[in-house]
Amino acid sequence: MDPADLDQVREAIRLQGQRLGGHEQVLHSLLDKMNQLSAQLAQSSLTQTAVPVQSVESPRRFSNDSAKIAYVASLLEGPPLSYFNALLEKESPVARSYSRLCAELKRVYDHPWEVFSLSQ
Repeated sequence: MDPADLDQVREAIRLQGQRLGGHEQVLHSLLDKMNQLSAQLAQSSLTQTAVPVQSVESPRRFSNDSAKIAYVASLLEGPPLSYFNALLEKESPVARSYSRLCAELKRVYDHPWEVFSLSQ
């Protein structure tokens, strides 16, 4: 092989290595952002669960705890839904009381960001 051709091959490999390194950085950045978004979505799902509370109080629409619980359950997904299903399977009293269910979901999944001062 001609030395000039060999230099071109080496340069092409070096450039490919740089591109791969750039892609790796972008992928790590995307993964970090995806993890942050996932945490935000988990947090916001609790907020969304709490939002319907105003409409849940409407007697015509939700006349009892069972209807309220069914509505909230329809909004759940992922781990909160799995947890709710486990409560149902165990026939937990928490799964039969709207206020207890909301309190339990908040206890388990609502972890607000804590702000620490520099003096602590």
